[in-house]
Amino acid sequence: MRKKSIKYVILLFIFLFVGILYYCISVSSYQTSEDLNNFPYPKNAYLVYKNGNVYGYDWGKASVENGIPIFYKLVIKQNGWKKVEQEGGNTTYIKGSYKINLFSDRDYIEITKDL
Repeated sequence: MRKKSIKYVILLFIFLFVGILYYCISVSSYQTSEDLNNFPYPKNAYLVYKNGNVYGYDWGKASVENGIPIFYKLVIKQNGWKKVEQEGGNTTYIKGSYKINLFSDRDYIEITKDL
């Protein structure tokens, strides 16, 4: 009986640790921008292009084949954005009446705010 309760306590601590780790990664690695209707973007990405409603970032974690990392997808979802369409490296998200297109290429992401 005692061994069973110790296993549950250890399992609880593992889940708690994973939850805290996820929260720390999501809070410390991404931020939102009012210019992008509060759509999150990576803090360590470098803005290399801005033209009207298009923001281009150099970001080493992006790729054509794999798109964006799972943590970024979770942060986008956590911020209330819903994926509505994906075609190749381009993914469309909506939140209320706002629409964002996220394009992923090799070491580059482009976020476009639709009006």
